Amino acid sequence: MLEITADGTTIETMEDRFLTERAKAGDTEAFGELVRRHRTSARSWARSMTRDTHMAEDIVQDSLIKAFLHVGQLIDSSRFMGWLQAIVRRQAQMKLRRGGPYRIEQPFTSLKPSQTMDSANIDWGDVDHILQFLSVKLTHKQNELNPETLYLRKETIEMIQSFLHGLSRKERGIFEAYFFKQWSPDEIAAMFQTTTQSVYTYIYRAKRKVREEHSRMLIPASSGKPDQEKNGGNSWVKKLPLPRTRTRETASSLIDTVSMMLDMMNHTYSVSELMGRSGYAFRLRISGLSTYADGAFVFDWQEVLRQLFDGMGYETAFVIGQLPDEGIVPLVPVASAFPFAKSRSPEVMNFVREYLIAGTPVMFFDTYVQKPFTFEWSLIYGYDDGRQELYVTDPSAPYMKTITYEELTTSSLRFLCGIKKRPEQVNGTRRVALPSMEEQLSRIARVAVEGDGYSPRTPFPHYVQGLAAYDAWRNHLKQGEAHINLHGMSYLIRVYGDARRHAGTYLRDLKDRWSAQRGCHETADSGIVHDSTISEYQINEAYDHLITCYEESAKMWMELETLFPFPCGTGSADPEAIVAASDLLKRAHEQEREAMRSLQFVIDNIRRDHK
Repeated sequence: MLEITADGTTIETMEDRFLTERAKAGDTEAFGELVRRHRTSARSWARSMTRDTHMAEDIVQDSLIKAFLHVGQLIDSSRFMGWLQAIVRRQAQMKLRRGGPYRIEQPFTSLKPSQTMDSANIDWGDVDHILQFLSVKLTHKQNELNPETLYLRKETIEMIQSFLHGLSRKERGIFEAYFFKQWSPDEIAAMFQTTTQSVYTYIYRAKRKVREEHSRMLIPASSGKPDQEKNGGNSWVKKLPLPRTRTRETASSLIDTVSMMLDMMNHTYSVSELMGRSGYAFRLRISGLSTYADGAFVFDWQEVLRQLFDGMGYETAFVIGQLPDEGIVPLVPVASAFPFAKSRSPEVMNFVREYLIAGTPVMFFDTYVQKPFTFEWSLIYGYDDGRQELYVTDPSAPYMKTITYEELTTSSLRFLCGIKKRPEQVNGTRRVALPSMEEQLSRIARVAVEGDGYSPRTPFPHYVQGLAAYDAWRNHLKQGEAHINLHGMSYLIRVYGDARRHAGTYLRDLKDRWSAQRGCHETADSGIVHDSTISEYQINEAYDHLITCYEESAKMWMELETLFPFPCGTGSADPEAIVAASDLLKRAHEQEREAMRSLQFVIDNIRRDHK
């Protein structure tokens, strides 16, 4: 028996509403729990409409994908079940309506010429004959059609012709029976003396081949330049060698990917320097709703990478965009800055080819991830035209994977970055001018105290950044389970704790490098500045205190990692661990506030010295 609250709401409905609110804000674990709760009901709804178990399962899969992409648009969080039921109903209706069970697959009769055409001699049972006739009629009518319609019709015919000739005899027979003649899977199974499940398998493969063939036609073929290789027949392959021995030195997949990219271009920087230059070593941002993982991803991706690579003598180029009809969960705050893009745009693969042929990998944001559902940055380092696959690095074991051209070109969120040496850098004719010590330290202070300045265009959800994020985090812990996402919190602890470990190293290296540039090598504490009223020793002491504070903060974060190792579970947090975590965050906050006082002292005196 369901337990009822005082206002008549069931406990189950309250739990759904709570999970839906978290899912709308980007909590993938909460959405997974909603799916677990309602999948059986969704299957029953679909089966009641289709009377077909296999089709019902297909409908449920499509419905859950749509629900995941659009859950942020659900206004009333208490109506998730009714909302999901409506999605299932629409998907079932689209599969059952005349014209085929899949809305993107139109019946072949829609391609049939009108009866006013001279079609008396056409054998409508011969697919090749039909296609040939359509091609001829299209040629005759090309002056009557606008260029866009002409192109789309011609492309459709060519795609079907190419696709059919790539099928086996049995595959082709099932394809024609299902899509052209509109036979049911049971009827097809009886005709070909196979099982209904096998028919669904053939249909699934046929759909996949259609998509692949469509992508192949939209993506320009490789030019076959000398620095590509042929794989077997006429398919071109390009694959850049990855560093042979390389250990991951940072939890930030952004910086790890940048580091690998530079290694492959024979331009190596330490991870600590990359963390410091990018500002990542000092960044802290958290959602104002809960301890979700998305705080680590919300910043201006383009500007951060542009500034970072520019300081190393590289030009950057980007291909970005989001599809207009797809929800980006939980990356709406970043995606809102991207323009709408065309699905299957040839620009995407053209971009990849250009850089790989030139010998440089392409950085991209990878949303094709498995559990624990944390998106990461990766490198595209090769392609295979025959297989229609891209070779991609992966932060998780086995550290390399492949994705299809289709997956890349139809990704809901696109972010690709390519780099190349600036012309004046190619022959070593110009050295990169580093920012002054004052500029570098001032940027550190700004990022650490105020944040990076990036403000999402969407008002929901909101974020707290800089030192204020510590108080927001502790407030989440104080408010209890509704504001604590264990998976997200363990990821943030892993990433931000690792950043603090690199902060001290970067600050120490920055001091040594700046002192060396001034030619001060007499003592270990060679001066950062010299002022008539403040001794050189005081300045160095303040800078060393700054380093010590970040090293102490890093220790607090290491203890946090022992309490909440990544990936963390999805159950309730241990109350004692929450109290301990709040205390560690408070102590880390105190260390970094003290660090900022020392940093400001150093900056003020460098500025005074320059005057």
